[in-house]
Amino acid sequence: MLLVILSAALLASAASAQDARCGQSQLTGPTGEFVSHTDYGNSEYPNNFECTWTITTADDKALEINFEAFDLEADSSCRYDYLDVYDGPDSSSKNDKCIDRSLRCDGKDDCGDNSDEEYCNTDCGKKAIDHHHGNGFIVGGRDARPGSWPWQVQMFVFNSHYCGGTLVNHEWVVTAAHCVENDSPSRYTLGLGSYRKTSTDSTQKNVRVDKIISHPRYNSRTIDYDIALMRLAEKVDYSENISPACLADFDFPGETLCYTTGWGSVGGTGHSGILKQAYVPIVDNAKCNQRDFYNGDITDRMICAGYDAGGHDACQGDSGGPLVCSEGDGADEKWYLFGATSWGIGCAGVKKPGVYASVPNMFEWIQETMAANSR
Repeated sequence: MLLVILSAALLASAASAQDARCGQSQLTGPTGEFVSHTDYGNSEYPNNFECTWTITTADDKALEINFEAFDLEADSSCRYDYLDVYDGPDSSSKNDKCIDRSLRCDGKDDCGDNSDEEYCNTDCGKKAIDHHHGNGFIVGGRDARPGSWPWQVQMFVFNSHYCGGTLVNHEWVVTAAHCVENDSPSRYTLGLGSYRKTSTDSTQKNVRVDKIISHPRYNSRTIDYDIALMRLAEKVDYSENISPACLADFDFPGETLCYTTGWGSVGGTGHSGILKQAYVPIVDNAKCNQRDFYNGDITDRMICAGYDAGGHDACQGDSGGPLVCSEGDGADEKWYLFGATSWGIGCAGVKKPGVYASVPNMFEWIQETMAANSR
């Protein structure tokens, strides 16, 4: 099955559910047409408007897309209106049976063809060493406990600390696309089980990278779709200090307290040579888009986390690193990668929380890209 997706952002900075004014959004027949909005021909398309149209066809068919009229507000960097055409996910349930997302990776063949249990990582989100509880912060300098964030990855470029990342299985690391814009794998080494920034720990394993895949819709100007995958040149064994986080395919609600970790700047208030942790609440996107926060710059592919008063945040040098949230208690507790550190204005500023690439929003792309490129 070939799936092609057309997405138009029309003076939109933050999209929500598909607007009813987009009209027909699915096409599966041999021919058909879309228009930009239901009142096409009578009025211009609305402001702050985003539509997605999906065309599905058989693997042995080619698609031809013709535009009878094309009139968008121009901008050389596509910061305003644009039309994006890209190949969508390739996988689907083989028997076309749909199940609730909560049943995925539950150890049961709910689909009848086992497609809901493919590529599941049942060993994820567990750790042998407990972390410091309560509020510490990267900007402010609280140290993490050695080994308490075993999925934390340190990225080196020519032996110098550059970014962070998150181990999600034996051979893949999630990071930010802006960390790997020069996508030559030979530039990068990843430190697993690291604790100190500038020296090698006895628990640390350095691994080369042999493949880098950034999200095809990553926009370096708007920092949208800021996520990438790095494949390790060799599969790693798990240990007390090296183990994967689970990938979140669901949202944690606003005010959920989560942790961000890294070796970034501590704003002159502490020592940045060892791993730090910050305990930060998720900020609802609607709130984060308010005028006195980020004024509409937060898209559905972004997550905000931090305090209105500032003081606790990820910062420069932590890009690509994890924002993790837990679910369950005691032996049932699991840690999920909810976001990859992406951007922000300053560090720990008032009403300027950290911004993270949303893993749930890009979960399908992550899973399918790993499946298609694993050994």
